[in-house]
Amino acid sequence: AHVLDAAAGLVTYEPLRRKVAIIGAGLTRGLAPYEDPAWIVWGLNEIAQPRADRWFELHPMAVQNARELAWLSTCPAPCYILDLNALVPERPAQFVVGEGPYYVQNAVEFPLERIVESGLREYFTCTFAFQIALAILDGFEEIGLWGVSLFVGTARERMVERMCVEYWLGVAEGRGIKIVLPQSTPICQAK
Repeated sequence: AHVLDAAAGLVTYEPLRRKVAIIGAGLTRGLAPYEDPAWIVWGLNEIAQPRADRWFELHPMAVQNARELAWLSTCPAPCYILDLNALVPERPAQFVVGEGPYYVQNAVEFPLERIVESGLREYFTCTFAFQIALAILDGFEEIGLWGVSLFVGTARERMVERMCVEYWLGVAEGRGIKIVLPQSTPICQAK
């Protein structure tokens, strides 16, 4: 991955690929196409996985604990955050949890303004929704979700976040984007 413009949230890949795998912490994450070079792989938060071409940490820096801040300071791939202004340009010697300064290696501003300006609705209840909207904006032709177990999570995940993710998957399908879900994932199903 190559960051074209961190402030505008522009990241590109060479060679250009049109499939994106969005990975959560659920059981089906092991089925994701980590080894398939046709797929770009996106991770979130500090959830370890074999490969991630982009990371997303869309929680405010002030709510991160010391372990999370330490991980973000070594994040190996472009990492989307909500506010580049909350960061310092160089790695500080020590982190003060809840206060800053904050440092995220390879930080990229999440392009919310570009998403909204493109005509997409500003409706986001979780990181997966932000990721799907960005995949639509970036022109991916196939979006896959692995380890996205919102149907068995907290009440908020089951009732609020799942509906939002299903909305965004519907927007993607309505634009002709192929959606890939593990067979055991009851997202976008009436069962």
